[in-house]
This record gives sequence, structure tokens and C-alpha cells, in this order.
Amino acid sequence: MIFFNPLTHQNLKMMKSILYNLYKAFKSKRARAIMLCLVSMFSLSAQTPRKDSGADGLSAVAPINVGDRVPEDFYTRQYKVYTNGKAITTDLKHLKGKLIILDFWASWCGMCLTQMPKGEKLSQQYADTLAMVLVNTKHRRDDLQKIKKTYSETLARIGGSALPTVYNDEYLISLFPHASIPRYVWISPRGTVLAITGHTFVNKEQIDNVIDLLRGQGNYE
Repeated sequence: MIFFNPLTHQNLKMMKSILYNLYKAFKSKRARAIMLCLVSMFSLSAQTPRKDSGADGLSAVAPINVGDRVPEDFYTRQYKVYTNGKAITTDLKHLKGKLIILDFWASWCGMCLTQMPKGEKLSQQYADTLAMVLVNTKHRRDDLQKIKKTYSETLARIGGSALPTVYNDEYLISLFPHASIPRYVWISPRGTVLAITGHTFVNKEQIDNVIDLLRGQGNYE
């Protein structure tokens, strides 16, 4: 499975043209679904600022693109996490070897909240191969009390309260700068950024497609 790094709009246009031509050549519905998914992933990934874009964030953290590997610090650094009704500090080393989907959200984002029951269900269904991690960034101005209230009053009612969230984040938003939410970052079991997508691609069909292709590449032991 090859993910191109869309450094320029010209390259993106070329890749999309290639993928659409391949799409026409594929006869199976499954193959066509994969091709359409990749085309859309490229389109959204092109909106991610490049390393030299000067995006806001920690000065020592350079943004990374689709096709790049996350730094080791992504797994080993200590994050503030709210999970199971408790605020803890932990790393992400236990997620190595799984497909990780980072879900950037805010308490005031209605679309973010309505997607969380689906995320919770998928994380439970694919518990051995997938980790869904919510990320609430510092600049969204959600303090811990707002997050607790969202979990206890909203997510406990509609679903999604079993998902852990990183909160008060400055590091992950620096790695993956963006403006709109929800935003989903797909990271392979080996730490490669596979895609940056919107919520429509976070579903069982696409996860099945990605996991099947990752297995074919030997990403899962």
C-alpha cells in the first residue's frame, strides 16, 4: 500500500489523475472503494500545512505529512489523558503495533460529539488491531472541567465515554496542524502517517480495507 506525500498541488493533481484512471480500470466494488478512499485522503491531506509553513505550535516540533513516520517521542512522551473518569499522565507506547486514529475534537463541536459513539463502537470491535484516541488541544480552550462535563453529561448519554482523550495538548497539534475539526489522523502499526481525513472515512468498510492492506504488508505480527 503506497501513500504519496502531497508536497505540491501539481503532484496532488497528478496523483489524483492516476488514481482516477486506475479506478476506471478496477472492476470490483471493493477495489473501487479503496481507490476512492485514497483519492479523497490525498485531497484532504493537501490541506495540511507543510514543514516550512510556519504553522503555530511548539517551536521544537516540526509538522509531518502523509508518508512520514511519527517521531519516537510521539510514543514515549507523557500526555495528559482523561480516561475512565480519571485524569492521568501516560505515554502511548502500549499502542505500538496497532492502527491508531487520532480524533481531534472540542466540547463545543457538535459534529465531533456525534461521531464519538461510532468511534467507540469501532474501537471495541477492532480492539486487537485499532486504537481510537481523542485529542483535545489547548487552543480549543477546553479545560479539564469542561471535558469532564462533556463526558458525564453528553457522551455518557449518546455514547463515546469509553474513549480516552488527550487534553491540554500542544504537541500533537504541532505535529498535525489544522484549522477545522473533527480531523482524523491515521497512523500505521509501524508509525507511518497513512492519511488525514474527515469523519466520513472513519467507518467499518474503510478500516477493513486499511487493515487488510496493512496485513498484506506485514504490519501486523
